[in-house]
Amino acid sequence: MMGEYLRTILVITLVLAIIPLITATSNAQGNIEILSISGTDFSGNPGDDFTGSFQVHNNHTNQSLVVSMLKSGLGSLNIDFSPASRNVGPGQTDTINFEILTEPDSGTGLFTGQIYAQYDSSNRDYFDVQINLTPSSTGDMLKIDSVLIENELLQPNGTVEGFYALNRVDIEVIVKNLFDENTDPIIKDIEVKIEIQNIDDRGTDDISLEAVEFDLDPRESKTLGEFRFIVPKDIENNKLYTILITAEGEDAEHVRHHAELRGEIKTKREADDIRLTRFEIVPEKVTCERELNIEIEVTNLGVGTEDEAAYTIKSADLDLFFRETFELEADPGRRDSEFNKVHEFTIADSVAPGRYPIIVKTFSDSTKQQDEESYFIDVGECTEKKETLPEPKPEVKKEEPKEEPKEEPKPEEKIDSKPEPRTIGEVESVDMKTPFQDKKVAVLMILGMAIIAVVLIYLAYSLLFSK
Repeated sequence: MMGEYLRTILVITLVLAIIPLITATSNAQGNIEILSISGTDFSGNPGDDFTGSFQVHNNHTNQSLVVSMLKSGLGSLNIDFSPASRNVGPGQTDTINFEILTEPDSGTGLFTGQIYAQYDSSNRDYFDVQINLTPSSTGDMLKIDSVLIENELLQPNGTVEGFYALNRVDIEVIVKNLFDENTDPIIKDIEVKIEIQNIDDRGTDDISLEAVEFDLDPRESKTLGEFRFIVPKDIENNKLYTILITAEGEDAEHVRHHAELRGEIKTKREADDIRLTRFEIVPEKVTCERELNIEIEVTNLGVGTEDEAAYTIKSADLDLFFRETFELEADPGRRDSEFNKVHEFTIADSVAPGRYPIIVKTFSDSTKQQDEESYFIDVGECTEKKETLPEPKPEVKKEEPKEEPKEEPKPEEKIDSKPEPRTIGEVESVDMKTPFQDKKVAVLMILGMAIIAVVLIYLAYSLLFSK
C-alpha cells in the first residue's frame, strides 16, 4: 500500500511538473510556444496598471529564433514588454514580463485582446487577456492631461533638465474632467497647485504656485498657463528637485476628485557665471537736480571661485563709465559670493532732455563677458531755471502795489467818503452856468444896472433941485 501511495504521489508530481511545459493555448504554430502564463484576467479602475509574465520556448533543435512580443485588441490600452524581443536559443525557454497600462480617461468596461510571441507568421503563439475596468468608488475623475515646463513635456515620474539660477520658468498644465457626457456631472471649484519641493532658502522651503478656481463640464479640458517662478540663486549643481502638480474638485454629489502628477526638475550651474543680480538708478528721472546714485550687485553663480570678476557701467551719451574688479567665492549662499557698490554721478547741464540708455556688463577673468543688461534714465527739462531769470522784475512789480495803496487811497477815500455830494456838485457846476459866465446875460445885466443908476441919479437930482 505504501508503495502504491508513493507511486501516486510521484505521478501527480510529474504531471504538475509537466503542466507548465504544456502550451498554455492551442494556438502554437511552428517552433514557438508560450508556457507558464501568469495573469490573463485583470480588474480594477481606470488609471490602474496590471502586471503579468509568461515564458517563450523555442522548439527548434539547432536554430536560434528572434522572438518579438506584440499585442492585439485591448482598445486604447497599451502593454509594455520586458524585453520587447528576445533571441531564444534552440530548445531554450526565456521569461517575458509585461505591464498593461491604463489611464484615468481610458473609460470603463471589459477590454479583451491577445498577447503574441512570434518569430514569423509560421512560428508564433498567443494567449487571450481581458481587463475589466469599473468606475472608482472614491471619485478621482480628474486628470492632469499634460504638464509643459518651458515647453518640454513632463512625463509621470520623469525629469526635465536645464534649470539655471535666477532663470524664469513657465509651466503650463492641462486638466480634464473624465466623466462621461451622458451622466453630466460637473466638477466644481477645481484647485490646481504646483510645488517644487525643498528648492528655496538653501533647500529648506518649497516654491508653491496656485491657479484661480474653475469648473469643468464632462470631457472638458482647461489649459492653465499662469504658473511661473524664478529659480533661486542658491540652487545646487546637478541636483534633482521634486515637482508635484495636483488638481482637486467636487461634483454635485459632493464627491471629491483628485489627480496628481509627480516628476523632477534638474538644476545646473555653469563653470563661469558672473551674474548681475541687482541694479538700481535713484532717481530714474532727473530735471534740475541732476545728481543720482547707481547701486549694483554682482553674484558668482558658477561652480568655482572667481579671482577677477568685473563689471562695467557705461553710457556714451551721458559721459558715464565705471569699472570694478574684485574676487568672488563660489557658494551663492555666502556674502563673499556677492559684490555690492554705490556710485554717485552727476549728469552735465549740457545734456539735453531725453531718454538715455545705460549698458551694464559683467565679466569673468576680467574680460570674458558673462552678462549684459540695458537700463534707461530720463532727463527732463528744468522749468525752474527759466523762472529764476526774471526774478528782479517780479520784485519791482511787488513794490508798485505797495506804493499804490499808500498814495492813492487818500484821494480815493475823499471821493469815496462823500461820493454823492461831490459828484452832484460837479455836475451842477457844469450844467447850470452863473449869469456872469454867459456874455449876453452879462451885457444885459450891465446895461440894466446902468439904466438903474441913471434913473437913481435923475431922481436924486430932481429931489435936490425941486426946492
